[in-house]
Amino acid sequence: MPQPRRAQPADFLVAAIHNASRSALAMAVVAVALVGTDTAVAVHRTAGSADRFPAAAPARSPGVAGGAVDIGASPSARPSLSPAETKTANRQGRALLRTAMSNARAKGSVHAVARFVSERGPAAFDNHAARHHGVQRLSIYGGHVTIRVLGPITYFTGDKRGLVKYFGYKAKLAVLQVHKWVPLIAGNKGYRVLTEGVTLPSMLHNERVVAPLRILPARTIDGVPVVGVQGRAAGRGVRRHSIATWWISTGAHPLPVEFDASNASTRLTQRFSAWGKPVRVKRPHAIF
Repeated sequence: MPQPRRAQPADFLVAAIHNASRSALAMAVVAVALVGTDTAVAVHRTAGSADRFPAAAPARSPGVAGGAVDIGASPSARPSLSPAETKTANRQGRALLRTAMSNARAKGSVHAVARFVSERGPAAFDNHAARHHGVQRLSIYGGHVTIRVLGPITYFTGDKRGLVKYFGYKAKLAVLQVHKWVPLIAGNKGYRVLTEGVTLPSMLHNERVVAPLRILPARTIDGVPVVGVQGRAAGRGVRRHSIATWWISTGAHPLPVEFDASNASTRLTQRFSAWGKPVRVKRPHAIF
């Protein structure tokens, strides 16, 4: 996950509003955004990835809810493997991940719920993802945000606190747009960072695990027998220096059941269910 930084004016938002309407109200909103927005979207990721949350101010960083977690502790030390054991584990892990991800893509849709916790505050998200569309609902910084992806168009909205704390709106601008939807089209600034992790392919891509791998002992998650493939987190949706584990169901058709990632200060847990269940996303009505 990216570290907090001083965000620049939300030029992608200005462009979206300008393209959506040339009315006096829209132009006034543009002026507010241009002269007053000193915090904007830094990077969005869930999702699916679910853990690249924008900073609302330079002193803040992402966070998500998630039970009792020892935030100060480093990921548990892993006993070293011999070169032969490492080679075997890498081969087995890659094969299992390749099969599970292929099965996941073939299913075409999933329901993912993530909980992320850090030393800076809580957040959580709920994602219904399909190949070319999806909807993600986030609770973060005490506010609520929703993102809908419909093919080449991504819509986003939120309550006042969500718009101010998550998207970096000035309060005056947020009041005008509470619970109204802003559309972004592929190619617009901000489109990629908001869309990534909401659809199934981008979600799976954002949560990658790379060598050196190891196979973790079998366990049960929500009544499902699973085996773990642990390695170095490499996806865009996970903070650097994290150890990540895909828990994959056992049996003839393995599928992802849980994704965990942690480092010295953060921990993410994302669970998957309802593989293949149709996902319907409606075009918003109250478009700004």
